[in-house]
Amino acid sequence: MVIWALGMLGVVAVAFTMIPQLVEVSPPAAPVGIVVAAMIAQSSVMLALMVWAGVRLGPKVGLRAPVIEAWVERRRGLPLLFQQLPAALLAGVVCGLLLIGFERIAPASLQAVNLDVPLISAILYGGVTEEVLVRFGLMTIVLWLMWRFIQRRNGPPKPIYAYTAMIVCAVAFGAGHLPVTQVFDIALTPSVLLYIVGANALLGSLFGLLFLRYGLESAIIAHALTHAVAAVIEALL
Repeated sequence: MVIWALGMLGVVAVAFTMIPQLVEVSPPAAPVGIVVAAMIAQSSVMLALMVWAGVRLGPKVGLRAPVIEAWVERRRGLPLLFQQLPAALLAGVVCGLLLIGFERIAPASLQAVNLDVPLISAILYGGVTEEVLVRFGLMTIVLWLMWRFIQRRNGPPKPIYAYTAMIVCAVAFGAGHLPVTQVFDIALTPSVLLYIVGANALLGSLFGLLFLRYGLESAIIAHALTHAVAAVIEALL
């Protein structure tokens, strides 16, 4: 429930800051209020399913949210958080720099897109909601399936399956950003496809690696910090 609630913060932030902008670009048949309500409802169900998968299947394959688990169970979570922070902070800074670099080499059609993403939405949705959906949910499901049906539940998941799940979900994370081309009527050329999927998959792989090694919280911190670092650099340039 705690993880679901955290993910919903990002959903609500995007619903009220981004949907109105997207509606102006591509007006829907329904009123904006209905579009926002539908988006929140659909996302809440998807989040619930992914959180259920993470909570139910994650412990079987060694994927967890150790800090949140400790707090919910009234155990000390800060020592666990401090163990995650060094790698998460370093990854966040590196990924923030990478994000700025990617923006500088983006195809011209993408650079021409005029979309104002508030920092709070980038942090809450990108940093929290996407990590809950893609890492805690989808990555757990993919790894569990390989462990259950290929490895036959024989011991802990083999590293090859863990890294395969990480890469598969990173590519899925990248592909999940493709709808922007439809909203803004951008031609899906090979360069645009490679850029959107490749750049996001690279960052997603780093977040997935943190999830594998330390837990969900480290991936959330790194992803959220990525957007914060990028925003600071943009402001200074």
